[in-house]
Amino acid sequence: MRKVSLIAAAILGGIVVSLLGAGLLLPAEHVAVTRARFDAPPEELFPVIADLGSWASWNSAVKEVRPEPARDGRPVFVVAGQWDEIPMVVEVEEPPLRLVTRIPEDAGLGFSGSWTYELAADGEGTVLTITERGRVSNPLFRLLVRLGDPHATAGAFLRDLGTRFGHPVEPIPISRGRARNREPVA
Repeated sequence: MRKVSLIAAAILGGIVVSLLGAGLLLPAEHVAVTRARFDAPPEELFPVIADLGSWASWNSAVKEVRPEPARDGRPVFVVAGQWDEIPMVVEVEEPPLRLVTRIPEDAGLGFSGSWTYELAADGEGTVLTITERGRVSNPLFRLLVRLGDPHATAGAFLRDLGTRFGHPVEPIPISRGRARNREPVA
């Protein structure tokens, strides 16, 4: 029986080391761009996106949002949801065209990065593009992220926002890859 336990432990250890090795081979930084078209103009969409405090009323992934003390003069919110409690710093707010939020590296989550929301008028509607620039420091988590859909979270956000405005939207994944030749991941 002891021999079987040792063999099982060795196999399990080998699997963990293999997964860790695979995660170490992957880049820590990634970029995922997702887009959707809305029938509302930027002037209607932007205030809803920029009001992080109201996200729980329409974003299915968010249970609660609470304000925290400002960081370097910038608004901070803790977004609690299905994943965890995530601090978000509002880095840039340029109504009605651009918003940048950032998860700080020192949040202790094993990941950090930013979402840039860019709104472009399209006739009487808006094309909203979300660019996720992320950094995953934990190699095991990095592997899991790589195996999943890097557009899933932004896609869900866009679908929920469409529902909030009373019309379904179909998110379109635009790009996926390493963060190269772009603004640095925060």
